[in-house]
Amino acid sequence: MPSIRIGDVAQIIDGAHATPKKTKSGKVYLGIRAISSDGKIAPENFDYLSDEDFTKWSKRTSLQKDDVVFSYEATLNRYALIPKGLIGCLGRRLAIVRIKDKEVIDPKWLYYYFQTQSWQAFIENNIFTGSTVNRISIDEFPNYTVLAPSISTQKIIAGLLSLLDEKIELNNKINAELESTARALYNHWFVQFDFPDESGRPYKTAGGAMVYSEELKREIPTRWTVEKLRDLLEFNKGTEVGSDAYGDSPKEDSVRFYRVGDINSVCTTYVDKSSALNIVKPSDVIVTFDGTVGKLGLGLDGAISSGLRKIYDKSGIIDNSFVWLLFLDPRTKNTIEKYATGSVLLHASSSINYLNTPFNKEVVMRFKELAKPIFEQYVNNKAEVVRLVRLRDFLLPMLMNGQAIIKD
Repeated sequence: MPSIRIGDVAQIIDGAHATPKKTKSGKVYLGIRAISSDGKIAPENFDYLSDEDFTKWSKRTSLQKDDVVFSYEATLNRYALIPKGLIGCLGRRLAIVRIKDKEVIDPKWLYYYFQTQSWQAFIENNIFTGSTVNRISIDEFPNYTVLAPSISTQKIIAGLLSLLDEKIELNNKINAELESTARALYNHWFVQFDFPDESGRPYKTAGGAMVYSEELKREIPTRWTVEKLRDLLEFNKGTEVGSDAYGDSPKEDSVRFYRVGDINSVCTTYVDKSSALNIVKPSDVIVTFDGTVGKLGLGLDGAISSGLRKIYDKSGIIDNSFVWLLFLDPRTKNTIEKYATGSVLLHASSSINYLNTPFNKEVVMRFKELAKPIFEQYVNNKAEVVRLVRLRDFLLPMLMNGQAIIKD
């Protein structure tokens, strides 16, 4: 496959070399933290500038559709493609690759190329180690080369990978809505206590009797109890196998092995399957109990390490949909964090003794009928996202290095 020098087909423009005053709203000032490790723009992490400052700072670099933005200092190997309609300027430690001729290089193809392991390994080998941060040379970047199949092949490859990414994004958006709906229902029933009473009216708003719970430090409906989660749930600890057992590729009778850092990312560690492992399926609710405690995971399929807990009902009353919402409740996460122990690495095993919930068996049984279909759709979407990410990551290097042949 032929290669091409980046500087022959694109202009490299770096961002501001200082930091302007940020505002709470206005025009976008794109910083490294607004580019996720999986190559996406994260609007929730945008910074903003006033109109006056934006006019000043955008003179150096204003964003255009199809710019490929990349990090060249501090947090390296971050890449994103600027979408249509994003009006902003480039922050510190970022630069853009602006294609001169899109009939030679397709911007979307180049964006995917920058995400290959081979390219990122190349960047790692060209790092300058500084006294404060690592960096790559902006001056040298135009001299770097990339593989360059025909433009029609580039478009086919980029189109295929984009379809996968679009489906992943769609599923994630649907799941965000599903989670929001489920959390709103849970809040309405078990925080505000406006579950439907015998007449179908919202209990508390309609004047339902309440009593103060000293344990919860808030009012709960009369005839409700306060239950310890340890009495309702099983907290099933994962298994530690040791790093010597880790493999980086699947083989016969191996399973994925999830550690704390893998709970919401692609798991690339495998271990030999054995009866000693704690095996989980996508509908299992997994919570981190070591390190960054209280993080919630779904959609996992494999074995979990000792830093994770599989949490499920042992009372015969609730199900995983209710467990899911219990651990999405900020009160639960805050309690886990509050009572975790350890000066360097937090351990949340002791937090189990402090987790409790207002409880009424009849109300919980009725709530499950609403929550279960939402939960099942969420899990199905999550599991499909995992499969699609694995497919995309499998195809990406094969398509980019010519192992998978694309005919024009």
